[in-house]
Amino acid sequence: MCSVSSTTKSGTSGGAAMGGGQRFQARVLAWWSARILLQTRLGNMFDLPATSVPERVWAETKDSVDDVRVGFSSGQRLFGQCKTTIAVGTSIDGDWAGALKQCAWEFDSARETGTGDIARLVVFYENDNGNARRLGRLLDRFRHAGVVNLADVGTSAKDANLAADLSVILDTIRADASSAGNPGALAFLTTDRAAFLQTLFVRQLRLADGQEDYLSVVDALQAGLLEDASQSTAAIESLHCLADDLIAEHGTRDRVALRNRLEGLHIALRESPDFRPDFDRLEAWTNDQLAAHDADGRDRVRVGATSISLDRQIVSTMESSEESFLVIGEAGAGKSGALLAIAQRWRAAGRRVWYWAADAFAHQSLPELAANLQLRYPWSAIFAEARAAGVVLIVDGIDGVRDAREQRAYRELLTLAQRAGAQVVASIRTFDVQYAADLRDAFPRRSGSSLPRGDVLAPAVAHITVPQLEESEIAVVAAQLPEVAEALNNAPSLREVVRNLFSLDLLCRLLDDGAVSAELTDIATQAQLFDRFWDRRITASPHAGALENALRVLVDRMVAATSLHADASGLDVQTLAALQSSGILRVLPVPPGRLPNVNRL
Repeated sequence: MCSVSSTTKSGTSGGAAMGGGQRFQARVLAWWSARILLQTRLGNMFDLPATSVPERVWAETKDSVDDVRVGFSSGQRLFGQCKTTIAVGTSIDGDWAGALKQCAWEFDSARETGTGDIARLVVFYENDNGNARRLGRLLDRFRHAGVVNLADVGTSAKDANLAADLSVILDTIRADASSAGNPGALAFLTTDRAAFLQTLFVRQLRLADGQEDYLSVVDALQAGLLEDASQSTAAIESLHCLADDLIAEHGTRDRVALRNRLEGLHIALRESPDFRPDFDRLEAWTNDQLAAHDADGRDRVRVGATSISLDRQIVSTMESSEESFLVIGEAGAGKSGALLAIAQRWRAAGRRVWYWAADAFAHQSLPELAANLQLRYPWSAIFAEARAAGVVLIVDGIDGVRDAREQRAYRELLTLAQRAGAQVVASIRTFDVQYAADLRDAFPRRSGSSLPRGDVLAPAVAHITVPQLEESEIAVVAAQLPEVAEALNNAPSLREVVRNLFSLDLLCRLLDDGAVSAELTDIATQAQLFDRFWDRRITASPHAGALENALRVLVDRMVAATSLHADASGLDVQTLAALQSSGILRVLPVPPGRLPNVNRL
């Protein structure tokens, strides 16, 4: 039996006799053991019910996929094969083909026993060669797309190549099985391949010392399970020793046995932490923010009853990225709309997304942010838990935070989330990002990154630039909104102005107000367009003086507070209501469970 002292602190459990693959298998078993102890809700990670938690782990089973088996509270089973590195391609030799063969035979066995609908087949790998993670995301999108062919969910030429290579290697596996004397073997790879791909997952676990999944387990144990955080090293080492034992004895353990093991080593434990209320609050806050931004029309333009959602190519570029990145662009280019669209796409694909606008929720420290959201656990523990569930953190409008302490707090939040292994996406104007060195440093470009190389930031910064609207995108809008087409035909100089999405929205609002294209022929700049909008919404009002005076007061308060929102206390209620109706001001949303503050604009 393995003793605690025989396992290194680095998490490379096992002695020299263990090969690299088996050492990784042991680390995966230890990771699952920790997640069982923590009762981590891993449903989203494997397309299971969101509340599913792992309850028991097996090693070296007699299954076709035999490295790891996990039983979940929802009744589903997961079969995992562990490979240090997988070279995704068409070669029938090597670890990737071997893992696929084992998954195919396991799926075939499950179909024969009538349990194919509850099995999850997972290839766990440690080192990414650039394609494995992309293929994993491609399979994730396929599961939720309702299509038959994997290639139909690709968003790039690389995706198309990966889908084609997988098809080739599965054809080869099917042909080899058939030629081995059993013509009907693995026939589903021809007749029902989609069902097999629905159950296939490719997941990276970075479990070496200092890597994201290792650190997230340490943080989660310290914050949520151990009475004494200093015992985390002993707890981790014990779990790695247990993994060695499980491999040697082809054994299994459940949560009770795991707790007994740690407590037998005098490691004091709390009850397993329940992160569900915190996750639910963040989900509710995200729902409110997405609904508010959708109501604002951040990703669409409208004239009359016709509303158009812009399907921008840049959103597909974001969707295919697997690393954290900044979204930059000029004011009004459409950054918020792009983030809203990508948040909705990722959620539709089954990913857990936490989303909000920075200017709507400023705070001067991480504890203050957690307190305002009524979170029970610190952010380090929340992100450590969320890492296993594959969370994406999206924060829109970092440039909207003007106070230096609030800026620092947000940078700490984004850095902490990335340290835990969460994917982080944040938007900021091009002008502001050039003066935010700390923020740029928080988004280093990964080696082998698939992100486009922009011409605004240094190549070492992971970022995607939202461009002005292309002529083809303006043509789509004009084809569906005749009023816009008429205005652009009568005022050709407007065409360049409305390449800025904010300006296009102003034009649509003017047309919706009843402006006719003949009134717009002299407009050649965004400032002139905004002046015309102002004339209609403010100057033409019988209460124009009161509206402008109220706006002056609010702007003065914003300047004094270095904030893009202000307290409207003391101002006339009807005047404020008119400004909100005009679209100049809006009431900021509040976290779930809090009463709206109608004076916070």
